[in-house]
Amino acid sequence: MPSPLLRALPFSLLLLVGGCAPAQVRVPADFGAEALEMKVTGISPRWSGDAILFGPYSVRRLDDGGAYRDGASVGRASFWQQWHPWAFTLTSPGQSAVDVQCEASRMALAWGDARSETELDLTGLEGPMLGCGLRRDPRAPAHTLEINRRGNRFAGELVSPSAVYRIVSLHAFEGSPITSGEPVGFEFSDRGRVVMVVDVLNQGRVLLHAGTDGRERSLLAAAATALLTAGAIDPG
Repeated sequence: MPSPLLRALPFSLLLLVGGCAPAQVRVPADFGAEALEMKVTGISPRWSGDAILFGPYSVRRLDDGGAYRDGASVGRASFWQQWHPWAFTLTSPGQSAVDVQCEASRMALAWGDARSETELDLTGLEGPMLGCGLRRDPRAPAHTLEINRRGNRFAGELVSPSAVYRIVSLHAFEGSPITSGEPVGFEFSDRGRVVMVVDVLNQGRVLLHAGTDGRERSLLAAAATALLTAGAIDPG
């Protein structure tokens, strides 16, 4: 079962918008001119297991903890929980490495049979759908990244020493009236000002506000990598 954060990816790889241009997330109009755009290099690196590189940031290894599932069935009803942890270290010149540990999780109640099954997602009752701890100093508390579903959208926050970034999912394609039911990107904002957009379509892009200082950029880049790698994780 693919990660619910990135279920749109197989469709997006085929989608072309505006003739022959690959699909891209629509970036907020007042942010694009102030952003430093960094494309993720390699051929779908987060799916092939190769290094993840964008701008000065790199992740050379992704440690996949494997999927765990537990549940029970009574008649036509079943209840299950699933977890999938993974970890990586993001490095960049002149900045401390950021160690990241993440877990994608789901919890659901289902009833029916193989021909017709209805599922109720209960993930929000147990905890975040995606939760990560980000740490630059092993002696200091970890910063936190959490994402949850809110209706047919996703929302969350990244807590850093200097800000609490609000995260919302993006569903519109650049140059097209088409919108996706699942996220095609994520927007990070600080007190109403957009500071980062993560485009999860195709190879991926990260757009960072040019005015963000280097130390905070590396933390945001680590959070972006967590979202990019979430597409390679099957939580069950």
